[in-house]
Amino acid sequence: MNGLTGLFNNFFHFAWILTLCGISSLLLQGCATTSSSDDSELSKEEKKALKEEEKANRDKYSLVKFFLETPQGSNNKVQEVEVYRAYPEKIYIGTREFLDERDFEEVNIIDTPDGGFMIEFILTAEGSGILQNITGRYRGRRMVIFANFGDPRYLGAPKIDRLITDGNIRITPDASREEAERFALGMKNTIRQIKRKAQGL
Repeated sequence: MNGLTGLFNNFFHFAWILTLCGISSLLLQGCATTSSSDDSELSKEEKKALKEEEKANRDKYSLVKFFLETPQGSNNKVQEVEVYRAYPEKIYIGTREFLDERDFEEVNIIDTPDGGFMIEFILTAEGSGILQNITGRYRGRRMVIFANFGDPRYLGAPKIDRLITDGNIRITPDASREEAERFALGMKNTIRQIKRKAQGL
């Protein structure tokens, strides 16, 4: 009887070991399958294309210049420009910009509650001081915004209706969302490059 009991105990112990091994094997297979699935989410070609796109995005740059609406007959030199493509409007502006890409800290795309978007310009301390001076002296005139992001044109001409002291400008641009995002991406790269040069990098 004792022999049978011992044999039964040995069999039960062996079966338990086999069960544990089976569970471990299934767990390992599951982990391997998950890992393989994660690795195969992107093919080599897709990963390569993604890296090439990231590199291409780093090489995209934008420029921006803010001009002040200036009446004809003033002491300043003026030029006539056409703003807004759907309904073109001719505006006279001074030939010298009062802000350019060196005066900006950030440029972002902001979603609006109605499903649209705006471009947000955040100025440096120096740029904010210039803007405060312009908006304080020339209320009622317009700021005419020229941009070059591979497609040089005017993004808009918002009217100066208040003193801007916080160095923040938001406009609804004469551009599609894709164009606005391309411009903002290029501005981020331009700003980064300007900061690197200022640091001697």
